[in-house]
Amino acid sequence: MGSAQGLIDVARSFLGTTEDDPRFFELIDYYNEHTGGYDMSYYDEWCACFVSVCSLKSGNADATGTNVNCAEFRRIWREKGIYRERWETPEAGWLIDYDWQQDDIPDHIGIVAGCDGETIHVIEGNTDGEMCAEHWIPVRSWSISCFAAPNYDRS
Repeated sequence: MGSAQGLIDVARSFLGTTEDDPRFFELIDYYNEHTGGYDMSYYDEWCACFVSVCSLKSGNADATGTNVNCAEFRRIWREKGIYRERWETPEAGWLIDYDWQQDDIPDHIGIVAGCDGETIHVIEGNTDGEMCAEHWIPVRSWSISCFAAPNYDRS
């Protein structure tokens, strides 16, 4: 069984990974070796793959779900009963979905590493020039689509 902290620790281990880093190729290969369905290529957008691999490596795949499509994650979260609205205040270990075009189609996903009630600390893959990086965003940011609050106790 995994934990929120385990998920965050795995995410942190990828910080600084770029698309020419051996860790990037390991990430894509790990996803393809441990899931069925769509096989990622090294040319695909990889934010959801990053979240999935962090979940798999930390023992949290049952709690979070895995996929390489941000919109599909939203469906999985609803099925699992862990979907949370954008105006909620997240906790460490929650997942965050973004909708930058405001068209109700998720564009990006990340892992909440912490929240002080005003600012959310997020770790994301495929960001800031196609790398794994940290961001700090306001709790009520317009870019947030929704969250997932995995039940790590039942994973």
